Formats: sequence, structure tokens, C-alpha cells
Amino acid sequence: MFHFKNKETPLPRNRIDLIKDTVKYRFFELMLLSVYTFLFMVPSLIRLIFSSYLFGGSDVHTIYEIALINFVNVIFITFWGLGFAGLFYCLKRISFQEGEDINKDFFIGIKKNYKMFLLVFFIIGIFYAFLEVSVYMLGTFNLTTLAIGALQGILYALFFILLIPLFFVLIQSVLYIGTFRNFLLNGIKFLVWKILSNIGIFLLILFPFFIFEFVPSINGIEYFQYAILIFDGLFYFAFSFLCFILYSNSLFDLTINKNYPEMIRKGLAKEKDK
Repeated sequence: MFHFKNKETPLPRNRIDLIKDTVKYRFFELMLLSVYTFLFMVPSLIRLIFSSYLFGGSDVHTIYEIALINFVNVIFITFWGLGFAGLFYCLKRISFQEGEDINKDFFIGIKKNYKMFLLVFFIIGIFYAFLEVSVYMLGTFNLTTLAIGALQGILYALFFILLIPLFFVLIQSVLYIGTFRNFLLNGIKFLVWKILSNIGIFLLILFPFFIFEFVPSINGIEYFQYAILIFDGLFYFAFSFLCFILYSNSLFDLTINKNYPEMIRKGLAKEKDK
């Protein structure tokens, strides 16, 4: 099941090759990582199913119901942080070609990184709750459909932008020693510095989220939402965040890793060996 580079197998020349090698040789490891991560989202899935039936499939809720559902959901989203702590740690080891035992390293990653990940996912949960409540409240205003759609688009774009530095906090916390404040400041710098490429990579990561948000339910049941969660849980979590971590490593090589030369192109063939 596990594939390791040896003396006869050269390291990948670049991170695109590393992605190809990982999918080719470690596909089932990526699936296992996704499944492990998905297990920490099962409470959210149960909450989603319960909410669907609790409100009888109706799209008509009061602001109090919307607020209650979404602020309770903060707890579930925070819990996701444990799964992502294990995911990021294992993907870091894969990206650096360090060799890994998924069944062991996933839980080592949780133990090492749970505090920062719980904090970040709590913040994400708060942002998402405010997003959902704000989107609902816009529908109660006496505005045209076009105006409401434009304002909702702005709210989702703002949420999307706020996520970018927070995910940079997560990967930095796995790689380096530092504080949330320092990691966040770095994340904001990365956001501004590479805004276009950041948007591209985060669209890759978050496109299931947008399907989850914008595809309507059928008879009040979120079939597409369930399908997206299953798709993420079987493969996409690990693959998309591997892409994000390798992308982040390329940015860190140009910035942070100037202070850590041993980290530059770690897991890749050295320039002279390409």
C-alpha cells in the first residue's frame, strides 16, 4: 500500500510531478486520509439531516431559527479542526517525501496541532454563521432581486477572502513554530502578494463548498449536499489540500524558507539533479 522513493527512483523534479506521483502511487492513502478527515464531519452531516427533517423540508424559517442552527453549527465546524490537523500533518510528510504511516501519523498530527486547528476552525465557524444569517436577513429587506443577489455575492466573496489567510495559518503551524498572530500576518501578506493565484487554488479547494451552498435542495432534502460530502470524504479532501500545501511550499521557498535553507525544495530533486 505504501510507496517510498528509493535510490533508484529519483525525487520529483517539481511539485506538479509530485502531485502526479502521489496520485499514481498513493491514491489509496489519499482516500484513507479523506475518510479519516470525513469522520470528523459526520456530526455535521447528522445535524444537516436532522435540520432538514426538523423543519419539514420548508425553506421558510424565522431569523431565530436560522441564527440557532448556524451558531450551534459553530461547534461542529470547530470539531472539523481535529480531522484537518491530522490531514495537514500527513500531507506535509507526503509533500516532503518523509515516508508515513497514515494510521499512525494522522493521530500524531492531531496531538501535535489540535490547538491551532481548533482555534482557526472556531473562527471559520463564526464567520460562516454570520455569513448565513446575513444572507438570510438580506432576503427580508425591501430590495430588488438583483440588489439582493449582488449583496449576497459580496458577502460570499468576503467570506472567501477571509478564509485564505486562515488556511495559510494552518499550514504554517504544521511547518514552523510561531504564534497565531505572526502566522495570520504572514497569511495576509501572502493573500495580497499572490491574490490571483490564491483565488485559483482556493476555488479548487472550495468548489464543493459552493456546490453545497448554491445547489438547491429537492423536496427539502439536500441530496446534492450529501453527495458532495461523500465525494469529499472518499478522495477530494486529501487531493485538494495536497495541492494547497504544495502551492504554499512554493511560496514559502521564496519567503520564509530563506531563513531555513534546508526546507527549500524539500521533497524535490535539487536544482542540479533536475
